[in-house]
Amino acid sequence: MRNYLHRHPKQKGSFSPDELDMLDALVKRAMEALHIADPAEYNEVAARILSIYSLGGRSVDEILEIAVRLHKQASSRSAY
Repeated sequence: MRNYLHRHPKQKGSFSPDELDMLDALVKRAMEALHIADPAEYNEVAARILSIYSLGGRSVDEILEIAVRLHKQASSRSAY
């Protein structure tokens, strides 16, 4: 997430070091769950996780589940 926020300064919010650690871990878990190595897809996943997290009211596991599901849906639509 830190890499994503560094490359997209307009997305930068006020995140504590603990929040950034948690978001970094979420992105890593999502990348592993989706078997992604492509940097472009990393950005998509990071942006999706940041958006979901920014809405609030979700647990870490819920954020991960939603991000993975949305990425799979977007990938299946682009395959057609």
